[in-house]
Amino acid sequence: MCKAFFIFAEKIHILKYLLKFFDFLIYGNFFIALCAAAQAYQTLYLRHYSVDGNPHIIFIFAATFFLYNIHKAITFYLKKDILQSPTSVKRTEHRFQKAKAFETPISILTFTAGMVSVETYLRFYIDTQWLVASIGTLCMMYVLPIFNRKRLRDVSYLKIFVIAGVWAFVTVTFPLKAFAKEWYSCDTFMIVEKIFFILAITIPFDIRDMAFDATTGVKTIPLSIGQQKSKWLAYSLLTLSFITALFIYMMSVYTFNTLIAIGISLAISAFVIHQTNNKRGDYFYYFLVDGLLLLQTALVLLIP
Repeated sequence: MCKAFFIFAEKIHILKYLLKFFDFLIYGNFFIALCAAAQAYQTLYLRHYSVDGNPHIIFIFAATFFLYNIHKAITFYLKKDILQSPTSVKRTEHRFQKAKAFETPISILTFTAGMVSVETYLRFYIDTQWLVASIGTLCMMYVLPIFNRKRLRDVSYLKIFVIAGVWAFVTVTFPLKAFAKEWYSCDTFMIVEKIFFILAITIPFDIRDMAFDATTGVKTIPLSIGQQKSKWLAYSLLTLSFITALFIYMMSVYTFNTLIAIGISLAISAFVIHQTNNKRGDYFYYFLVDGLLLLQTALVLLIP
């Protein structure tokens, strides 16, 4: 009996550390950086480009990790008065406090990721460097308060479209431009497919942030049309993403199995979006919703 108790206690102790490590991955933005790298790899895999010996995937992981952590730090600084006020949005405050618990290691790793981003960036061809610099400028405008203490993220209705555009660039345009010698019509369709997909899975985050955005005066789609209509908009975007993938299949770029893999990932995405509400916990958004990006790549690779 005593032995069984100690075994149980030891398991609980191990689970506690595993959960803390999981929090470190989620709140430290390792997981979302992995999702970005996976989506870029998926693009190159589907277009039959080898990534061996190339720094582009490493750059995407490091730059995503760097930008997301800088963005979180700046948001906490700019909205500190709201987050620490008696009427603060407690769930949003809790999210920032969770990230703050790992402040020292994350700060060191963010600085390291910035250095890795610079080092890999300098290894690109000059035309790729210009391309990355242009989208990097947009990212910094989203992160830094250069418009009278406002960022692009704080402009009503703009946030979701900037996110979709940047993610489509990072996971489709940049990899293909870096590897391909020519640009084909199917590549443009792949960008459109990705934009629809990212727009759809970004809507749940706007639903999550409804209270915080209302407090800060930022208008979003869910605040304007409500949660249910926002979900229907997301379903429509997922449908458009699949229709675009179907066009790419008809161009003989995607195989039938690839189309099935993407279709399954979009169906699962619709189910997850259906479960969305502004009372869901952080794990639902940071693991399940963000994880839809990783899931799609896994399905594409597993159904060859």
